[in-house]
Amino acid sequence: MSTRTVAFALLLALVALLTIGSVLAAEEEQEWGVPIVAVDWSSLQRTPATADIWITKSFGETITLGHDTYPHRSQKLMYAIDCADGTYALKEWILTDGANGSGNTVWAERAEHLDYVSAPKGTLEAGVIVAACQVNPKSTVARNPAEANPLQ
Repeated sequence: MSTRTVAFALLLALVALLTIGSVLAAEEEQEWGVPIVAVDWSSLQRTPATADIWITKSFGETITLGHDTYPHRSQKLMYAIDCADGTYALKEWILTDGANGSGNTVWAERAEHLDYVSAPKGTLEAGVIVAACQVNPKSTVARNPAEANPLQ
């Protein structure tokens, strides 16, 4: 097996782990129902010490952020990840009124200061940190998985 094939197989296993992690993370969001979560691996920007990646959470019904503010159905979140200590921060967010990040923008913002936190074990964020930080920053496999041919 080539190194590229092994790397691609590991990436697929980590994506499966993230799917399980998203179900565990959904327990925290029971008040809104279970969100559909998508990790946009094509958005991964990786350096030796950091990673940035977009996540989309889509809800079955309109939710708000406390006191009925910012009614939305989707959250597009950019996580900034510090691979050295395994922490992450919310870097940018876009709330939309449609499913899967579609529709009108309700609120979009960029953090002025990044407050890094540790992700609890078994959560989507913990899985994303592990997967994103294990990708070789010089590799194009994560950004272009169609180019990887596991049969060769």
